[in-house]
Amino acid sequence: MVYTLNRTDSAKGVEFDWSLLKKEFTTAKITMLDADDIFARNKIDLPNEIRRKDWVEKRRGKKMIINCPPRSIIQAVLLPKK
Repeated sequence: MVYTLNRTDSAKGVEFDWSLLKKEFTTAKITMLDADDIFARNKIDLPNEIRRKDWVEKRRGKKMIINCPPRSIIQAVLLPKK
């Protein structure tokens, strides 16, 4: 698993180079949490202040770039080649 945390007010791109890993990965299951401001929290009257998005990304070459929106945390679960 790989985690990225963007605590800033601007989007960031993070590049990972998998070429030195002993296992070969084909895809990554990605989960992202993000919010509009640093004080956001989910509660009964505002259940979507913190948003969740899930997707699967296929590996392209030896590197992967994850685009991190402002105020976000991303988890990427690397899935090995079968």
